[in-house]
Amino acid sequence: MQRDICIDRLRTRALHYPLDSAYFSYINNQWVSTNWRDYHKKIRAFAKSLIACGLKKADKVAILGFNKLEWLVACMGTQYAGGVSVGIYTSSSADEVSYVINHSDAEFLVVENLARYETQIKPNLANFKNLKYVILMSDEAEILGVKNFNNFLLNNSHILDSELNERQKNINSQDIASMIYTSGTTGNPKSVMLTHNNIAWTVRTVITSWGCYKEDKSLSYLPLAHIAEQLISIYGPIDSGMQCYFATSLNDFARNLAQVEPTILFGVPRIYEKIYEGIKEKLADKNKIQQKLFSYFNSVGRKYYEERNIGKNPRFYLWAQHKLACEKIFSNIKKKIGLSKVRIAACGAAPISPEILKFFSGIDVPVYELYGQSENCGPTTLNLPGLTRIGSVGRPMPGTQIRIAEDGEILIKGPHIFAGYYKDPQATQETIKNNWLYTGDIGNFDSNNFLTITDRKKDLLITAGGKNISPQNLESMLKHLPYVQSAVVVGDSKKYLCALLSPDKEALGKKAQALGLDPQSALDLVASNQVLEEIKTELNNINNKLAPVEQIKKIALLKHEFSIESGEFTPTLKVKRKFVNQKYQTEINNLYFEPGVSF
Repeated sequence: MQRDICIDRLRTRALHYPLDSAYFSYINNQWVSTNWRDYHKKIRAFAKSLIACGLKKADKVAILGFNKLEWLVACMGTQYAGGVSVGIYTSSSADEVSYVINHSDAEFLVVENLARYETQIKPNLANFKNLKYVILMSDEAEILGVKNFNNFLLNNSHILDSELNERQKNINSQDIASMIYTSGTTGNPKSVMLTHNNIAWTVRTVITSWGCYKEDKSLSYLPLAHIAEQLISIYGPIDSGMQCYFATSLNDFARNLAQVEPTILFGVPRIYEKIYEGIKEKLADKNKIQQKLFSYFNSVGRKYYEERNIGKNPRFYLWAQHKLACEKIFSNIKKKIGLSKVRIAACGAAPISPEILKFFSGIDVPVYELYGQSENCGPTTLNLPGLTRIGSVGRPMPGTQIRIAEDGEILIKGPHIFAGYYKDPQATQETIKNNWLYTGDIGNFDSNNFLTITDRKKDLLITAGGKNISPQNLESMLKHLPYVQSAVVVGDSKKYLCALLSPDKEALGKKAQALGLDPQSALDLVASNQVLEEIKTELNNINNKLAPVEQIKKIALLKHEFSIESGEFTPTLKVKRKFVNQKYQTEINNLYFEPGVSF
């Protein structure tokens, strides 16, 4: 069988489309492009330099830095030379970085700049077991033991093209190409080993399903250590030829989105939630007539996509109303936030509220929820234009088998199932059985083969009355309470459910201003009766829609926002449930043994 992997596809694209723009970086206040020929040339130079420094087949190269061209050159250059790329989250502490470097046995480290080297590498430099080379992504002045990027690329004059080509010929499609360290919601992260074939098959299937082509544009802003961002920013452009723009920072996402106006956008739920909150906030400043007009046409948009989502052509009257709404209202909103050209807006990595999805449909930006894990190379099910069920995560991708075990666990089989966890055969055996991936997620199919995720198997709460409760479904509702950023439902083995609520500092700051208070004291409002009463009113509305056993009886509005830095969130903004339960054990105990705020 002829080999078909991403390094081969990259070489082919550079050969046939050498002058097409591949990547854009923001330099000196303008977007500067890199074409496929120059990108490929840098990758080959990086691969040769690795070989010159002694990299052998299957050796590991760790990469730590924010999204930029050099990250991709290091990743693909490593794979070109027969090595294994290992991404590290930029939000990691020095000890977490040290763990990944040592656990992966990385001999090479590519790090963004000297500042990151000083804070995340240097403190543990003496503890690295195998690390031999440190390379900067920047061209800063070199220090002892650290090479800058351009000088490293020049360190290969004695390596012939034929030697690199021979390396490539000896790469097997089942060889490990990349190791993805899971976000680590419990304990140390596991290292997911993905083969060249895993990646090549997955990206080809997704790109074909989405219908991507070289006129498409994407914005790279999520962590490149995550498989989803790698598929969109590294491998997707190789297959489709689409252009990728590197965000200047995660904080600049909104500005970069408006500048780039991507046609392909992947986001975690929090990204869409922030856009939603921003639109709602601006609507609140409009007069009553404008608000009613928006509400009416938003309902038109929802109805329009209800029919489009099931493959129907909307009725003429509905089509005409929707066209009018797009021209007079939605086009202006989409232009301001950078979504005027988006063709595929996808969401994954965590559950998103169906109401958010319906809202975006209502402004002519349908968001397609998908489902997958690092262990299956990212996506496994997709909602697609004309084939969508809001509330579900879509249908299985072509070539994927999914079945539901007796206990409700989702099992997956296909060419994208990973090769196992590095250095952890026991966990591998527990996760892959008879070629089926045991996902740890609970779900079910409807009559049209759309999959719905109900919870993580380990996250299910069992009340003192023996009822199984899915906390994620409840938490997706609680996140939309006023002044609330995130929520964690507790109540395992208890008579009733309670919730820890992380405050939304920005919303509280605006509340403080409205009350004539200093916005810097916003978090002091978590104890305010007025704030708690507003939350209580909305929570009562939620509880009225729930079965008695699912209702939230008490809450604790915490004094601090959840964040990656303080440990409650993973780098992809999933809540670390175990960490939160441990960190806020006192607050949880108070909910059950003190008066608290009852509902």
